[in-house]
Amino acid sequence: MIDIASKAAAALLAEDARQVEQQDSPSSSLATVSSASKQASWSYWAANNVTWALSQILYLIDGSKFSNQSPYLSDNYAPVEAEIYEAALTLLDGTALPEDLNGAFIRTGPNPYLNPAGRYHWFDGDGMSHVVRFKNGTASYCNKWVDTARIREEKKAGYAAAGKIGDSKGIFGVGHILLDLLKKKFVVSTANGLGQGNTALAFHARRLLTLHEGDLPYHLKIACNGLVETIDRITFDGKLLSNSAHNNNNKNGTSPATPTATPLSSTAGNRPACFTAHPKIDSETGEMFAFAYSVEQAPFLWFTRIDASGAVVADFPVPGLRGPVMMHDFALTQNHVIFIDAPLFFKPEVMIKKGSLPFDFDKSAPLRLGVMRRDLDAAAENSVMWFTLEPLMCFHVANAWETGHTSDISTTKDGFENIKEKKEKENRTATKIEVYLCTFKDFSLDSFTAVSADAEPHLTRVTLDLETGEAISQQLLDLCGDFPTIPASLVARPTRYAYVATFNTSSFGSPIFYGVAKVDLTASGAANATLGLIEHGQGRVGGECYFVPKQQRSSSGGAMAKAGEDKKEEATNEKLEEDDGYLMTYVYDEDKKESECVVYDAKTMSSKPVARVSLAGHRVPYGFHCTWVTEEQLKSQI
Repeated sequence: MIDIASKAAAALLAEDARQVEQQDSPSSSLATVSSASKQASWSYWAANNVTWALSQILYLIDGSKFSNQSPYLSDNYAPVEAEIYEAALTLLDGTALPEDLNGAFIRTGPNPYLNPAGRYHWFDGDGMSHVVRFKNGTASYCNKWVDTARIREEKKAGYAAAGKIGDSKGIFGVGHILLDLLKKKFVVSTANGLGQGNTALAFHARRLLTLHEGDLPYHLKIACNGLVETIDRITFDGKLLSNSAHNNNNKNGTSPATPTATPLSSTAGNRPACFTAHPKIDSETGEMFAFAYSVEQAPFLWFTRIDASGAVVADFPVPGLRGPVMMHDFALTQNHVIFIDAPLFFKPEVMIKKGSLPFDFDKSAPLRLGVMRRDLDAAAENSVMWFTLEPLMCFHVANAWETGHTSDISTTKDGFENIKEKKEKENRTATKIEVYLCTFKDFSLDSFTAVSADAEPHLTRVTLDLETGEAISQQLLDLCGDFPTIPASLVARPTRYAYVATFNTSSFGSPIFYGVAKVDLTASGAANATLGLIEHGQGRVGGECYFVPKQQRSSSGGAMAKAGEDKKEEATNEKLEEDDGYLMTYVYDEDKKESECVVYDAKTMSSKPVARVSLAGHRVPYGFHCTWVTEEQLKSQI
């Protein structure tokens, strides 16, 4: 009986993708028109009321209607209920903003637009952007929901109708999956995706992107005064949509004037319409690299290369995954990408067997890292070289780079075959890649780090030898920490310092970020790798810290002239070192019940902030990732 139900759950989830692609009639010119038509019709009204009633019955049966208050809806996880704008913020404790700090600091995180019923997971909330705009010594604050198709569909339905991770748990999760299929067929359109835009941010090709790995990115725009708005869902001219989406171009999230694009791969019909939350941008070439993964059908992994103008130039499936896994991040080097095949497998049967969410960490299976050239236009079986380590989970990458001539010994035509023979024949240098990951020895998507003492992440160096196929791992940070960051200009290049958000664990497994550690990536081991630790203070909780480089200044005290404007002055400019910059984060004061934007000195790692910016009594809920948008980038936005 259990086996039959397990297979049924797996089949239902696989059928979900097929049902979604077939659900809507292409009769209307726009997906929004089709949705509005449904809402106005009696059939939509009836289906909406029936599915709402069924959901309430399910919440009664699974016991979550009255007795399952999620910890991710209380304290500073609780959503804020309004969008606000504060034009003039004040500074605390006599601090002052640095003169060279001009731009915008933005963090995204989950903030449910409508009250979620049933079980709620931290990943479930709708994306909300929190922006502090710095300009000429002043600061403003704005928060804004990402205007996603999901929010629009739920506003039409009148309740939180879209499926949630939290509900996909235990035997009753099967019922929620069935109901979700029904909603997608009659109530909630998936034509424009159902992602929340709640995870991370990236600035590329004059657009600020907010990201969620279950959907394509959304384009945000920050005005000169710091106000933020959602422009559109980005499909990259339709090239990252499946064939069925191309056949219904009026539903693909682009403007009506956008012509139907041709998929870059003949297997594009199986491509998931999603995009990693952690794309990598090479600051030297301007290229952006990304991947998408699917847990519903093979191929499970896709790789995407986007040029500096924002055009997709390569998009193809990547072979070699053991099966459907959760792949949150990856790494980029000068010539390669490294995929993280962690043993967090998609196993719907564990919903019934273990009463858990359908992702299961297999402590008997190894962590695998797959190295592939980043300039490929398609991938063959030998295009990826897989390295095996001990069973580890990994969500986030600090950086990666090469220590040899990888462009010489791994070629597009020959993949990774006969590397040693080519090296000996042509007298080439042995090649290694260093990858810096935050790894867990145990993990649970249900309870995060509360599952066991081994479930706390630590920054780890992994050395991959492309000649021998050997992989060696070494822990670099004894402190528990994640959300590693580096200077954005050094992605895929040798880096000395990484900044890791350090945390203790709450009773339900969530991180309580008390500080940030500065780690020397060149250190021989954990004993001498930690160079400094900033602590936010008693009852003060931070998050990911973003590194903002200082502006290079001339010896006369003025800001450095732009390249080419004054060649003679270059010799007198003070040379900045890698850690000359600021660490920026939001800090929540548990006593005052309000948040601040805090700026630290990355070089000194003093716990005394350079600046503390009051958010006028407002609160920024605990969220995920952040970024810095420079003044030049703000001016360049489209």
